[in-house]
Amino acid sequence: MNASTHDRPSSSSAADAAPDAAPDADAALEGREGSAPNMRRQTLRRLGKMGLGAAALSFATFGPGVRKAVAQDGDPVSILNFALTLEYLESVYYQTAVDTDGLLPDGQARDVYELIATHEEKHVGVLRAAISAAGGTPVGPFDESNFDFTAGGTFPNPFDNYTVFLALSQAFEDTGVRAYKGQAANIPGDLDIDVPDVGTFNALTTALQIHSVEARHAAEARRLRAARGDANVQPWILLDNPGLGQSNDAVQPVYAGEDQVTQAGVNLADQLNYDEGPISEAFDEPLSMDDVNAIAGLFITDDDDDSDN
Repeated sequence: MNASTHDRPSSSSAADAAPDAAPDADAALEGREGSAPNMRRQTLRRLGKMGLGAAALSFATFGPGVRKAVAQDGDPVSILNFALTLEYLESVYYQTAVDTDGLLPDGQARDVYELIATHEEKHVGVLRAAISAAGGTPVGPFDESNFDFTAGGTFPNPFDNYTVFLALSQAFEDTGVRAYKGQAANIPGDLDIDVPDVGTFNALTTALQIHSVEARHAAEARRLRAARGDANVQPWILLDNPGLGQSNDAVQPVYAGEDQVTQAGVNLADQLNYDEGPISEAFDEPLSMDDVNAIAGLFITDDDDDSDN
């Protein structure tokens, strides 16, 4: 890996910085062409649209994650620290990509992943602030030494191979979308958190807002792959097909169960006399916490956090 060091914030400095706004994925993730600098300005101006509340429980108890769950039922600090660990995984992945010379093509691909990296950095900063506000001690900081994005040699180094980088980006984001759905019902609807000088946000509302942003990330990773001529890539998940073209066995758990055609107890294929493919595309299926941890555990090299918690 040939990661440049210029203009790269350290993990600790990025995490300790209290962000003044949470990111919005809309502008850069719609697939618009145009001037890269202008696009960057337009998207970054809109980072505050979602508000701090929309980021504060990003990946709260779900998303690409850790080999062991540290969240405990009813313990907001443990839940937030679990979420923080998950955010570090994606933040390190995308920031390393942005800082690696020659990996991301200039133009829209670089603009998109710079913005996604900003999203994850903001999530880390807000979670650290929320944990401190709740009287807890944030875990971390974590960096590249805590993660192995080759999954023990299962994949080529994604920071040397843009094709692999995109494939893993898609897998991480698809995991996050399904994991949000799997945990949404477990987040108390009346769980409010007060952050000094910021305000009060509702945890469930925040989770659902972040869920939609992660879905945009997933769709954009797929769009960028399709633009490179990968005919296997759709904007959405078709049945349980990873659409990755390589190392499918390793990522198949991300897509297991996506061939479900029964919703609310009704087999829609039978009732509507319709093909299973389009029906499966219309619904994302949940992943359990154990499923998410098993997937993400492939990329974790150190289960021990660096906090006193």
